Amino acid sequence: MLGFKSFALKTSLEFSTGITAVVGPNGAGKSNVADGMRWVLGEQSMRQLRGKKSDDIIFAGGHGKAALGLAEVSLTLDNSTGWVPSEYSEITVTRRSYRSGENEYLINKQKVRLKDVVLLLAQARIGHDSYTVVGQGSIDAALSLRAEERRGFFEDAAGIRPFQVQRTDAENRLRQTEQNVERLRDIVGEIEPRLGPLEEQARRAVEFRQLNGELQEVLLTWYALQWRRLHTASERAEAAEQEQAQKVRDLELAMQSADEQGKNLRGKRQQALARIAECRKAYGEANDLVQKIERDLAVSEERVVGLTRQCSDQQQEERRLREQLIALQQRVIDQEEQCDSADEDVDTNAASIAALEQQVTRAQKDYEADERRLRTAQNEFFQVQARLGASQTDLGRQQKQLGERNRTLAARRESIAQAQQSLRSLETHLVEERSRLDTARKEEQQVAQRKQALGRAIADAQQEFERLKSAQSEAERQRRTVSDRLNMLKNWRQSLSGYTDGVRALLRAPAAKVSGLVGPVPQLGVAPSGLEIAIEAALGPYLQAVVVQTYRDAQNCLLYLQTAKLGKAMVVWMEGEQAGEKDYDERLQVPEETIKRFLEARPILKERVVGFAWRSMQCEPRYLPLFRTMLRGVVLVRDVEAARELMAWVLSYTVSDTGDLPIEMVVTGAGEVLHHAGWLAAGSGKEGSQQGLLTYERELHELPGLLSEHVALIDQLNSMISEVQRAQEGRRIEQSAVDRELQKILARVNELNRVVMTTQREQEHIQTELRLADSLEQQLAAEVVGLEQEVQAAQERVRVHEKSQREMAGLVEELQHEMEERATVFRRQQDELGRGRTAVAVKRQEARSLRQQLDTLQLQAQEHKAQVEQQRGRIKETEQQQQVLVETINSRRRELEEVRAKSRTLGNELNLAEEQASEIERQVGTLEQQTTQLRQAMTGLEGGYRRCLLESQKTRDAVDSLLEQLREEMGVMDPKELNNYAAYVTITPGEAASQNDQFVSEDSGALSEEEEAYLRKLRRRVDSLRGRLKVLGGCDPDAPQQYEEIRTRFEFLSTQIADMEQAASHLRSIIGQLDVTMARQFEATFQAVNARFREHFITLFNGGNARLELTDAKTGEDDSDKSVPAHMPAGVEVIVQPPGKKVQDLSLLSGGERALVSAALLFALLEINPPPFCLLDEVDAALDESNVVRFCDILKRLAQRTQFIMITHNRVTMTSAQVIYGVSMGGDSISRLLSMKLEEAPVAGDR
Repeated sequence: MLGFKSFALKTSLEFSTGITAVVGPNGAGKSNVADGMRWVLGEQSMRQLRGKKSDDIIFAGGHGKAALGLAEVSLTLDNSTGWVPSEYSEITVTRRSYRSGENEYLINKQKVRLKDVVLLLAQARIGHDSYTVVGQGSIDAALSLRAEERRGFFEDAAGIRPFQVQRTDAENRLRQTEQNVERLRDIVGEIEPRLGPLEEQARRAVEFRQLNGELQEVLLTWYALQWRRLHTASERAEAAEQEQAQKVRDLELAMQSADEQGKNLRGKRQQALARIAECRKAYGEANDLVQKIERDLAVSEERVVGLTRQCSDQQQEERRLREQLIALQQRVIDQEEQCDSADEDVDTNAASIAALEQQVTRAQKDYEADERRLRTAQNEFFQVQARLGASQTDLGRQQKQLGERNRTLAARRESIAQAQQSLRSLETHLVEERSRLDTARKEEQQVAQRKQALGRAIADAQQEFERLKSAQSEAERQRRTVSDRLNMLKNWRQSLSGYTDGVRALLRAPAAKVSGLVGPVPQLGVAPSGLEIAIEAALGPYLQAVVVQTYRDAQNCLLYLQTAKLGKAMVVWMEGEQAGEKDYDERLQVPEETIKRFLEARPILKERVVGFAWRSMQCEPRYLPLFRTMLRGVVLVRDVEAARELMAWVLSYTVSDTGDLPIEMVVTGAGEVLHHAGWLAAGSGKEGSQQGLLTYERELHELPGLLSEHVALIDQLNSMISEVQRAQEGRRIEQSAVDRELQKILARVNELNRVVMTTQREQEHIQTELRLADSLEQQLAAEVVGLEQEVQAAQERVRVHEKSQREMAGLVEELQHEMEERATVFRRQQDELGRGRTAVAVKRQEARSLRQQLDTLQLQAQEHKAQVEQQRGRIKETEQQQQVLVETINSRRRELEEVRAKSRTLGNELNLAEEQASEIERQVGTLEQQTTQLRQAMTGLEGGYRRCLLESQKTRDAVDSLLEQLREEMGVMDPKELNNYAAYVTITPGEAASQNDQFVSEDSGALSEEEEAYLRKLRRRVDSLRGRLKVLGGCDPDAPQQYEEIRTRFEFLSTQIADMEQAASHLRSIIGQLDVTMARQFEATFQAVNARFREHFITLFNGGNARLELTDAKTGEDDSDKSVPAHMPAGVEVIVQPPGKKVQDLSLLSGGERALVSAALLFALLEINPPPFCLLDEVDAALDESNVVRFCDILKRLAQRTQFIMITHNRVTMTSAQVIYGVSMGGDSISRLLSMKLEEAPVAGDR
């Protein structure tokens, strides 16, 4: 404990086996040990801890000790035997509380929650709310409780708290499961009404998709014809535009020639003008330069005069600054002498202050020494007074004890003889009863081991049951997933998604129209997993082919498609494949040998080459020749590099003289095709094409088998679960039989144990009385002699203490007088020291002021010196500038003569350039008249060109508008695709035979009358389809997918509801089983506690009778405990009859009788379900000496299985303990401990 209530210092208590007593005077803090134990076990009520606020448990401070900020208590449990369900051999539970109200809980120094601590202690059968800790004055609390509240003690003893926790958890799970079922039903109730409308929306979406597809085809046809018409008109307009543009270009060439001549002349004129400008500019610059040089010469001459005058002034300023510098240096010398004098005065005063401080320090030390002597003398005076009072008190107490011991000694001697005679007869009877008891306990251990083995087997079986249930749920979920996937694939096959319109039309055609139909190629074989993409790429157009029996059947299929106009399809017939199978097998040997030689030459590629594609297909034998034909010469490999090496090797190899190759194509797993003709293509198409047909067909082939495996697994798991349940029921029946057998053996063991314990108690009682009588006799005789000696010694101590008191009083007065004198001297020395310090401070301030003045003068001297140097530099600089100006004036005069000569030359050049510019200007005027005539002719041609250009632009705008509509409505980006499509769809049935499938040329001119009529017919068809789509209204394209998702979710939730209802039924059965188990254990424990209670009552009261009765819940009682199972009683009533009295109500018992009844009930509970330790706080306070002896007899017997901590004032209880802790409290309000082991006490006394 640290900081808990009065235990401010870190205090440790180590409890040994048996009984440990905690003793001490009232108010010393004994009960704080019990409060600390209860608090660390998780107690939250401050009333139970004898406090009001949370910070009442933290040390509040005392004399000389400040209050603490936290309280901490740690409880260490020895778990070497594993009685606590934990892997640690030693468990330390710690609780901390701060004044801020925060709490911390730790287990082995790891922070945990309060819930974790309570759960761990509950599993260990200890807790703050159990009978592990019985607080001060609460021994009879069990009698004051209601019958319903008293039931909790018996539940702890019966060990059904874990079952209650399991039951509560099961109820919570059941409640949560029922809430989930309700939520799921609400969700299903919301989903179910939506299924019908969603199904209708899905149907409308499918119809909308079909009409929209037909509309797209008709629009493509209409756009193709419209494109041809607009494209022809656009070409004609462009031809006219080009012709007119050629004329404009010819005239533009003539104009360009005239413009070139004008440009040349204007260039010459510009050059002449530029020359004139340059000459004028150069002439002006020369004149400006002459004027500038003349001004510069005048300025320079004036500056020379100014510099001469400035140099004279600077020399006079230098002489003045030099005189000021000499005066400042003299003042600095005088100031330094004053500073040295002030420093000497400060040092002298500081030395005197140091001497005064030493005197004051010595005086202060003498004063403090005298003060300590005075306090010591006063303390000794008070101690002498206390010892005197204590000696007088001891003398009176010893005289009183002497009379009591003489009376007790006579009574003890009479009982010794009777006890010795009874002891010899009881020893013989006790040996016989112990022999029978050992035999019964061995049988009990064997049956208990069988029970534990059955319990472990039941727990293992329960875990196996839960595992099987989980596996069953997972298998059922996987089965539903596979079943949904299989249904989806069946719907996909039925709807023929992924096939072209022609293939779907053939497969849906009536039998009368199409004969010999076998099916589409993807449905005739199964591709291995991982090779579907490769085989789809290898099949190419065959992937959309329909297989029939004969060639005639193929012709009938194509005729049906042409007649019904339902699209195109590839048809493959099987007739003739079987006839050439033998020759074909011989031809296959060559490619096989080729692959074999290739792999021998490239062994590293053996793992990357799969083989021929037709060998990977799984199909019926009659379809194998068909796949050999479609996949002839196709080899499957893993990657492109392997394909490239194989094809390169094959191309260098010739099978026959004709040059045929054994391998035509190599396909990779990703669908990349490498052909012997030298091209490489990807095997996958655009989104929405034939990709994935073989994958779906493989899943359709594999999923029924996988579904059967899941169904078989579910049946197997169900049978295993039934077998586990039957075995579990057998184990439970066997466990019940073992429980009944164990109860019988326990009853017999308890009966024998009761007889043995009764005999042993009688024997121990007699032995205790004998030892106690002998001990008391010897002790009383010794005490009488000792008390007489102590009286004499006390009187002598009184006289000595009185003399010491007088001496100490004189000494205190003398010391007080000396203290007053020393205080007067000390104050006088302090005053002198203060005045000296003030003087030193003044001197130091003066010295600092002089130093500052000295620093200022030195700084001024340095500044004057720097100014003198600067003045000398300026004089030199002025002289240098004067010399430079003289040289500059001479050079500028020479330059002025040169510039005047150049200005005269430039004036002559300017006159010549102006004459050339006048001639060029005349030629430019003539050329501009010719250009004006050409522009008038150009205006007429541009009007015709703009008309052609406008017509061409109109046709282009129409074409662009049509292309924009194509992009927006049809998604067609390239008109060439439209022309290719138009080559097929624009030919009428009458024209098909005459044109023999020839495509329409883009240069065929305008549309014919028949094509115009067909265009109008297509326009009407488009309007009709759009009208039908408008009638359908807006359709959600995702409606079929949403319908499938909602339907799948509805089926899944319905299954979940059924599973949860089954789980709720299982939880109800578990709760029922727990109720039966708790009721059975409670009944058995109640009967055992009732028997022990009766025995302990008779022992403690020396007669009488007592019993426990179960009460049922009152019908209609509102405040009844709702957590009590139906099979459990509502409460426990206590019926007692003290010896010589009638059956009384508990409220009529005296305090001692209530304490004895509570002790009997507590001992019965502890004996039936002994906890690892039990703390009793002054439970023997209301018992007299004889009852305490019987109380201690029972306590010592129970201490063999439980560790007891007794807080007591009773000496008889102390003599029963093996270890005693003494608690005391000093003036600082802090509790302290002193421990002693009684078996070591005599040895310590001898020493």
